[in-house]
Amino acid sequence: GDSLASSLALEQILHKLGKEPTMYCSVSVQSYLKYLDGWDRVTTIIPKNIDASIIVDTSTISLLEKLQNSGSTGWISSKPCIVLDHHAETKSDIPFATVEITDPSVSSTGELIYRLAKELDWPIDEVSGINIMSAILSDTQGLTNDLARSDTYRLLADLVDLGVNRPTLEDKRRNMSKMEPVIFKYKSKLIDRTELLLDNQLAYVVVPNNEIMEFSPLYNPAPLIQADMLQTNGVGI
Repeated sequence: GDSLASSLALEQILHKLGKEPTMYCSVSVQSYLKYLDGWDRVTTIIPKNIDASIIVDTSTISLLEKLQNSGSTGWISSKPCIVLDHHAETKSDIPFATVEITDPSVSSTGELIYRLAKELDWPIDEVSGINIMSAILSDTQGLTNDLARSDTYRLLADLVDLGVNRPTLEDKRRNMSKMEPVIFKYKSKLIDRTELLLDNQLAYVVVPNNEIMEFSPLYNPAPLIQADMLQTNGVGI
């Protein structure tokens, strides 16, 4: 959610600055994220005539394996590459990065983009504001974890003043997150297969590849079950 919404926010900001941005991801956008307007502009092909690239929400090369396998890193590394991330626990190791901006004090890459925009006087309108709020709500799990700090709440208030309607955004997310009956029944199977170990501190379930292939187009199996695991008393991982 943070990755896609941050990209959409940057797309709007750069467009307002007179640029022609292209959003790239090596995998198809998951169905549960398609409440974000503009997801269908994400391509799996990197254009060759780029002037620069911006990598959002990761600063580790291991998460760019498919990019490397596609043979497109040559185009990326020959031009300036900016990395925007907020993960404090991950050491940046992207060899072709020209500039790396990693700020663990912010809740999300979306919040980092907002603060950069304010500092650099980039235009933020309702469209980019919607996506920045979406990014923040995604990584803070709807402002329920400790990634959301006081500055995060003040930022969200600014976005509301800008015209971003959080209830409308939340309704769109909830409607897109609704599951088909076959997914509802599949979820019960995942729950039934879940093992609790180490005095119920560790919960795990195996999702074989054939199930990933079958059900992912309808609903990603991991988000389908993880929240319920963590809602079980004693479970820490």
